[in-house]
Amino acid sequence: MRRQGLFYGLLLINIGSYFLLLQWDVPISNQWLTWPTLLFMIGFAFLFHGFWVKYPDHTFVGTLLCGLSAHFHALNFFQTWPSHWGMYTLVISLAFFIRYLQSKRRGLTIAIILLILSLLSFFYQPFLSSFHRVFEAIDQLWPVALMILGVYLLIFKK
Repeated sequence: MRRQGLFYGLLLINIGSYFLLLQWDVPISNQWLTWPTLLFMIGFAFLFHGFWVKYPDHTFVGTLLCGLSAHFHALNFFQTWPSHWGMYTLVISLAFFIRYLQSKRRGLTIAIILLILSLLSFFYQPFLSSFHRVFEAIDQLWPVALMILGVYLLIFKK
């Protein structure tokens, strides 16, 4: 089987099964057939392809999409599930760890930094409350930081 055909095949099967289940109005569709499930199905195609052909970039994207999907589903099903920004850095950290384990070259430093930041956000609320203004600014500006990181990666990391 061709490598590229595997990815597109899995992607089309997952998306097709999602919409087919929506059309059939399966009883679980109210709870599970939502946009996070579609996000998971796309992520699964990336993740499976990344592991199958040993392509770390697809593994990273797949882990990220599946992790975000799991987080959004957990928000709907569990009342005590955390909904603050620490979950997003935790999911991204997990994606970098899995990419590092597959490629053994890149991403470990970023994964550790994001994991520490996530753990601080979960367990050290008294410490974080003393820096409330700083973290409030970070909470408002993190999308801009992601955009700056993206531009940096586009321009300088070819």
